[in-house]
Amino acid sequence: MELEGVQYPLVWPAGTRWQEDPTVVVLEDGEKVEPGMTVYGGGGYLYRDHIEELSGSAVAEAAERCAGPTGEIAFFNIESEVDVVPN
Repeated sequence: MELEGVQYPLVWPAGTRWQEDPTVVVLEDGEKVEPGMTVYGGGGYLYRDHIEELSGSAVAEAAERCAGPTGEIAFFNIESEVDVVPN
């Protein structure tokens, strides 16, 4: 995810999966998010320790490896609806 020129790893809501070919994120309802699309939903930015509390150590470790200079990780709230804006 990119905001104001800074890239953040993004923790998607439970039930979201990665599809390799073609490259998309598939939301729990089957909606596909292609690279470059804009998404909206409730959430925020947390550091690794907070992500671990919410999502477990495997998710926190993976997100931390991608964290940029701020160390922050973007996330959607567990029950957040994700709205997708087509390109």
